[in-house]
Amino acid sequence: MGVGGDRHCRDQVKHRINSYFDKLFVMPKSPQALLMMPPAAAQALKTLGENLANVLERDVRAAVTRRAVQSAASARARLAHKPLKAG
Repeated sequence: MGVGGDRHCRDQVKHRINSYFDKLFVMPKSPQALLMMPPAAAQALKTLGENLANVLERDVRAAVTRRAVQSAASARARLAHKPLKAG
């Protein structure tokens, strides 16, 4: 795929991302401030990030479970109120 194709793919990804989020911030993996930070502070930030990731994952799993339970309850309610057709 040529350079034009690569740009087209990037533009499609940007459009997809922008349709989900109002703002998108990009930060390099090793910003200058992180390199100048004391090692204990950098480690504390890394630990904080890992803890937040675990909490977010748990929240997402709980939301998926809630949605499945609600969908099942909704389906049961719809089926209970749906009149049966005479066959």
